[in-house]
Amino acid sequence: MATFPELRERLRYRFTEVPGVSDPDLDAWLTEALYLYGYSPTTVEQVPEKETPLVVTLATIQGARAISMRVAHFFKYTDAEEGVDKTKIADNWRNLANDLQNQYEKETDLVENGGGKRRDAYAFKFAKRIDRPDPRRWPYR
Repeated sequence: MATFPELRERLRYRFTEVPGVSDPDLDAWLTEALYLYGYSPTTVEQVPEKETPLVVTLATIQGARAISMRVAHFFKYTDAEEGVDKTKIADNWRNLANDLQNQYEKETDLVENGGGKRRDAYAFKFAKRIDRPDPRRWPYR
């Protein structure tokens, strides 16, 4: 079972190259992810080991959305000789959050369905035939 500081370190690794991300940010994102997942910072040790990557992914989604909100006010500036365009930064972070959300849903499906083997995906079924009796009722009595 992972502790809160261990999860914070795993989350910090994902945001190492992002400027302006501090420990209080990581703690807030991780706490929010734990609450969304049904735990709290005090019960983080109860999260099963196979589900801790899901919590870290949720915290990463929270971080990407928070950064998207922070940079939403960025601007586009053009001078006669040079220009600066920072308007797409929020879109990039929002797209990253959406991609991470899709990844989280896939990982959740894998954890819940035992390694990705969904019962209905590989089930083989016979169609009912009117001209033949049901084979489960053999022999007739």
